[in-house]
Amino acid sequence: KCPELLANYCDMLLRKTTLSRKLTSEDVEKKLKDVLLVLKYVQNKDVFMRYHKVHLTRRLILDTSADNEKEENMVEWLREVGMPADYVNRLARMFQDIKVSEDLNTEFKENTRNNNECIADSINIKILNAGAWARPSDRVSVTLPMELEDFIPQVEEFYRHKHSGRKLHWHHLMSNGIISFCNKVGKFDLEVTTFQMAVLFAWNQRPLDKLTYESLRLATELPDTELRRTLFSLVQFPKIKRQVLLSEPEASSARDFTDSTEFWINQEFQLVKNGKSQKRGKINLIGRLQLSTERTKE
Repeated sequence: KCPELLANYCDMLLRKTTLSRKLTSEDVEKKLKDVLLVLKYVQNKDVFMRYHKVHLTRRLILDTSADNEKEENMVEWLREVGMPADYVNRLARMFQDIKVSEDLNTEFKENTRNNNECIADSINIKILNAGAWARPSDRVSVTLPMELEDFIPQVEEFYRHKHSGRKLHWHHLMSNGIISFCNKVGKFDLEVTTFQMAVLFAWNQRPLDKLTYESLRLATELPDTELRRTLFSLVQFPKIKRQVLLSEPEASSARDFTDSTEFWINQEFQLVKNGKSQKRGKINLIGRLQLSTERTKE
């Protein structure tokens, strides 16, 4: 438990959290150095590194780091206290990939702008080295909204011209986006995972219909466990009073859904701040991206 708790604490200091916002840069640095001191005496250093890497992956993908400079310093400090070298090298590669991806994005957007492709401006692609980032077992298939499905070949074509012989695998499990959600109350921006997006797009052409679990499975082609988890996050999101989706019969856990459970868009959905209903607003429904270490915990 100890190395895992230390990794979680580092994540709280390095991520944009209420804790890291309260502290000055010097405080954060001091607390991280304290963790590193304790780590010297911890036996399972590889367990700490495994969890630390999962948290770092999540911070880099969701852009939730409180301070990028601290993130990179942390890698060097881990090297100094004698953490397993192959783990530390992998972390360094991750930062390198993010920087290369930023340049690729700029170039790709320039390229597509000449073809009057407006969607490219609102998409940010991270091309990451599989060896440093993820295991192939993390890939989950899903049917994307048409706009994104048509866009993927353009990215692949562009990348092939730059690097022949490299293969791109799409990790939808690790991606996310913002969709505009309109109902009779108002218009809201929802930050969602790609799976939540795929589910909500099932109503794009038929906003008032009721859809069964079975038809959503056919529409999204998501595996059963992912579909259950995604639907439950949309009918029972803990931070909001009014949910985006409603279901019949109501479910107290993701296991309660059956093939005939019906779901529909909540036309009364709204954000409530200080007891007042808002007609516009933005809400993050992503929560924490599920990344592999947590799922395979014994």
